[in-house]
Amino acid sequence: MTEIRLEAHIDITCAPFFGFDPNSQTLFIKSIPRHISRWDLTDAFKKLTGFVSLSLSEPLKSQEFIRFGWILFDTEDNCHKAFEYLKSLNIKGHAFQVVKSRSQRKSMKVFFFFNWKNS
Repeated sequence: MTEIRLEAHIDITCAPFFGFDPNSQTLFIKSIPRHISRWDLTDAFKKLTGFVSLSLSEPLKSQEFIRFGWILFDTEDNCHKAFEYLKSLNIKGHAFQVVKSRSQRKSMKVFFFFNWKNS
């Protein structure tokens, strides 16, 4: 096992260390139709406690110009509360499908080799 020691003056909440997992504080919005603007979404999300930012993908030509979105919150608890609220969110007659983001981590196989010597 490797032990990592940081100097006392290093702040891990700033780049490049980032002391939080953004996946646990982010919600993913599927299928945002083109008639709903960024400003419609931002106005709805500003009311949520802990809302930090909204990121939207480019419209997808192959899927009738729908977009995807990511909502970042300041804490995991605020993210969970917003998830419960957003399940029933309806903007301009469109109900959103919101899911919690998950990291796409690949599993890593670790092999241990032992050299047993008879003494």
